[in-house]
Amino acid sequence: MHSATKYLGGHSDVIMGALVTNSDSLYQELTFIQNSCGAVPGPQDCFLVLRGIKTLHLRMERHCANGRAVAGYLRNHPKVGRVYWPGFTDHPNHDIARRQMKDFGGMLAFTLKDDDVEKARVVMKQVKLFSLAESLGGVESLINHPALHDTRQHSTGRAY
Repeated sequence: MHSATKYLGGHSDVIMGALVTNSDSLYQELTFIQNSCGAVPGPQDCFLVLRGIKTLHLRMERHCANGRAVAGYLRNHPKVGRVYWPGFTDHPNHDIARRQMKDFGGMLAFTLKDDDVEKARVVMKQVKLFSLAESLGGVESLINHPALHDTRQHSTGRAY
């Protein structure tokens, strides 16, 4: 299962996915469901994904370079506890990532040294280049805190 909406589309303007299987029986079941539900992309959606694929390699190079820069910055920041990015040789899955990937991507996670939830809220409110959001893979740089999904508002009026 792959979300073509994210990296393949790359511009936050299409909703599409792909299911791939080597099982003939599963393929037949999925084809039946797809045909009976009408779950096929329209021509414009297909065009948008094809457009995105043409620039995927350039976007991924920049994505990886930016991820490396942000991970390095955070790792050296005095208020950051741990940075989870597979490009670091001490990451538990570094060897797997090195075998499976050409580079290490731009998605990462980090903790604050004191692991304080209120300080995490402050960080998310004060970042300038990242928007608070729950979706990943568009052209925007995003930040979120999965444990803080509630209905409270911060100063910009966005829920977090």
